[in-house]
Amino acid sequence: DVVQGTLVSVNEGTLSSNIVFKVASANPITIGTSSLTFANQTLASLANSSGASMVGFIQAGAGAVARTMQSKARESVSVLCFGAVGDGVTDDTTAINAAIAALTSNIKLVFTKGNYIYSNGSGGMALSSLSNVEIEGQGSTLTFSTDDRFITVLNCSGVLIHGFKLKGTLSNSVRYVGNAEQGRIIVQTSDGVEICHNRWEDTAGAAFMQTGADNVKFHHNDIIRTHSGIQTSGAIFTNLEITDNYFLGHIYQTVDVGSDDQIAIFGAASGRVIISGDIIDKQGSTAYNQARAISI
Repeated sequence: DVVQGTLVSVNEGTLSSNIVFKVASANPITIGTSSLTFANQTLASLANSSGASMVGFIQAGAGAVARTMQSKARESVSVLCFGAVGDGVTDDTTAINAAIAALTSNIKLVFTKGNYIYSNGSGGMALSSLSNVEIEGQGSTLTFSTDDRFITVLNCSGVLIHGFKLKGTLSNSVRYVGNAEQGRIIVQTSDGVEICHNRWEDTAGAAFMQTGADNVKFHHNDIIRTHSGIQTSGAIFTNLEITDNYFLGHIYQTVDVGSDDQIAIFGAASGRVIISGDIIDKQGSTAYNQARAISI
């Protein structure tokens, strides 16, 4: 019997060979008298969420192995795939957190260039117990509408975070209060973390903090009008490199609450600490613009 939804395979023909069609005509259908209409089931299958698994891909070059487009596309994770918009108006917090939660080891998270609003009241993104993870901003701006850190890296190894502009709300009317963490990256008990080619602007709090982390590199970043720059504290750490960064203190505070230290090394270092090629400046001429340039 032929009913609505019956699949028909065309195996020969000039235009539609190896295509599967579905009977679209309404029931009842009488063979020999009913006029039949068909829908292209192959196209419908390609259009659904698993369609990429039906499309082949092979890289040019000798020895390349055939794969599916789904396998190829999943080499990295995009925040856009979780609903982020990046238009500077839409709050992308939920989508960004979902993308972070979906990460596994040996993968890249991509923020396609845009302006993402982030207002996570729970304290920022969390990257935990992963290895060989890259988070690429592609020049994107993350605007923090509340006192939220950017990301906490905990018990990880081989993490690279780069290509972001992290923008806060410090201004002459919105001033630093308490231990704010706006836009902050925190690295704890991790190994082999690299933070580079990022820019912090007008964030209330230290741009970067690390505690008990080993082999951390912080280089080629701009820290502009933040309350403070880099802080280490607490547990023993080994091999910290702070090189080729630019620090500019802010003038948003009153005389008794100026910028804090731009580089503050506290705690016990069991290996080397390298501070090289950094430029530390202040904005304006008043005496309270910042505390110490470097404190060890």
